[in-house]
Amino acid sequence: MQHQRLKQQQQALMQQALLQQQSLYHPGILAPPQIEPIPSGNLPPGFVPSTCRSVYVGNIHTQVTEPLLQEVFASTGPVEGCKLVRKE
Repeated sequence: MQHQRLKQQQQALMQQALLQQQSLYHPGILAPPQIEPIPSGNLPPGFVPSTCRSVYVGNIHTQVTEPLLQEVFASTGPVEGCKLVRKE
């Protein structure tokens, strides 16, 4: 009986956490691109786009987590890692 109650509480907490993360989604973030990217636009001569490994994004909401951020970027392709740096 105690085990079943504990399991129900854990499931309720997981659902609550999932709902909180879902509320952080913005339709513009997950919407498909409206225009095709121009791979050669304003890049220096000899630049190879496939060598680009890092992306900096600022003004991230305080409730956004690394897994959520990684999930958003994974919609554009494989993500090797995600590091969220916060100012204290």
